[in-house]
Amino acid sequence: MRWIFPVFFAVLAAGSAWLFHLRYWLYRDCIEAALSSCVTADGDNLTPGGMVWGGFAFVFLLLALLTARR
Repeated sequence: MRWIFPVFFAVLAAGSAWLFHLRYWLYRDCIEAALSSCVTADGDNLTPGGMVWGGFAFVFLLLALLTARR
């Protein structure tokens, strides 16, 4: 029962990190070169806003660590 919240936050952190990787990190050079958005081969329009997922991943990771300490 003690590990429910740390595991929950760790799963959220992993999911957010995965979205950060897919929506920003893979295409960071293209986004920087275009200065606004980048269109992938699939037709997805990626913007610098994808970087927000990295912030969510960091916050959820901190929450997972804090709840695991208690």
